[in-house]
Amino acid sequence: MAYETGDVSRIALCHQAARRALDQDVVWPGHELSARVGMAWAAVVGGDTEEARGLYDQLAEIRQSHSLGYSLQRVLGIIAAENGEHSRAARHFQQAVETLRADGTRPELGWTCLHYGILLRDQLDDAAGAVAMLAEAGQIADDLEMRPLAERVAREFGGGERHTRPAGLTEREVAVLQLVAQGLANKEVAAELGIATNTVAVHLRNIFDKTGAKSRTEAAMFATRHGLAS
Repeated sequence: MAYETGDVSRIALCHQAARRALDQDVVWPGHELSARVGMAWAAVVGGDTEEARGLYDQLAEIRQSHSLGYSLQRVLGIIAAENGEHSRAARHFQQAVETLRADGTRPELGWTCLHYGILLRDQLDDAAGAVAMLAEAGQIADDLEMRPLAERVAREFGGGERHTRPAGLTEREVAVLQLVAQGLANKEVAAELGIATNTVAVHLRNIFDKTGAKSRTEAAMFATRHGLAS
């Protein structure tokens, strides 16, 4: 749930547990898949794009849907989206949505619709598709009383108004930019978000590339112009 809720407090523990599982002499295939998915979540939330990309290649070879409680296609879609491969991410999300609808796996479908809707809105300029996906996610959240999902949908809808992240920034890049705009150094940003200092540097380079900023000051000015500074 860390990726969905933004709670990074247990990411390190998740990664350690997954690594311990994979280091066993004998690993049941289902446990191996779960461990690699856990490491992928940790890499995505922690901003480790290199590890996430490597895990994507491993997971993409597996023919597994959601019998373990999640959709592997949604996991692949999230990793691809975080790596900037938006068309590939859309294909994974679409496949996940179709399979989950057919099987009636609504909790996982709700989260998939949320992530797919955000991708369509922020990266693929498909407003109609985004609204449909987010509306479906919201309906599922209401029907099943999924409070974390309902809160994410409400945050994305912003009370009915579409909230986009400027310049194609990811949610994590926005979080980094907001802290940089407050004057925090990379080490302080890392401590605040629970990620490595070099990961902050990677996010900051991506922010500079996307916004055209040449310095932290210009990045902070960008944040202020777009209502991201607090």
